[in-house]
Amino acid sequence: MGDRTARRNEPERRLAAWSAALWLTVAAHAAAAAEREHAAHVHGVARLDIAQEGGTVEMELVAPGADIVGFEHAPESAADKAAVKTAAAALENGAGLFAFPPQARCRLDDAEVRSDLLEHDGDEGEESGHSEEGESDEHAEFQARYRFQCERPDDATHLDVSFFELFPSAEVLNVQTSSPRGQSAQQLTPMSMRLKF
Repeated sequence: MGDRTARRNEPERRLAAWSAALWLTVAAHAAAAAEREHAAHVHGVARLDIAQEGGTVEMELVAPGADIVGFEHAPESAADKAAVKTAAAALENGAGLFAFPPQARCRLDDAEVRSDLLEHDGDEGEESGHSEEGESDEHAEFQARYRFQCERPDDATHLDVSFFELFPSAEVLNVQTSSPRGQSAQQLTPMSMRLKF
C-alpha cells in the first residue's frame, strides 16, 4: 500500500519540483532586471530587450531622459512639459520606431510609455512622492514597451530602428534578443541602425 501511495504522489512531487524550479528562474530574472535597473546611468546609452515567441514580438526600450528630452529634472516650463509630451508620443509610435520586413506582416498591437518626467505636472510631483532632489529626478528615464504581432514570423529576419533619427542625443542602443533562432547581443549606433535576428 505504501508503494501505491508513493506512486500516486509522484506526479504531485514532480509538479511541486517543476513549480519550485520555475519560481527560482523567475526570481533570478527579476534579480537580474533589478540589477540592470540600478546599473550605472550613462547618458547616450539606451537599452532594447526583444523576446519573440511564435508571431508575438515583445520589446522593452529604456533610455535616459537626457537623451530623449535633453534634461532629467522635473519639467518646469511650458516648453519642458511640451517636450516631454512630444517625446512620449514619439516613443508610443512603435510602428514609427521599428520597421520589420514588409513580408513578415507585423503590426503594432500594444504600446506603453512610462517616465517619472510624465508624472510631474505642476505640484503633482510633490503629491506623488517625487521630490525635486530625489533620485527619480536625478536619473529620470523613459521606459517603453511594445507588442507586435507578425503573421509570418519566419520572415522577420531583421528590424530597422529609427531611434537615433528621432532622438539624436542617443549614441548607442544595446540590444538583447531572445527568439527561436537563439539569443544574441548587438549594439546599434547612428551609423548602424539595422538589427539582424
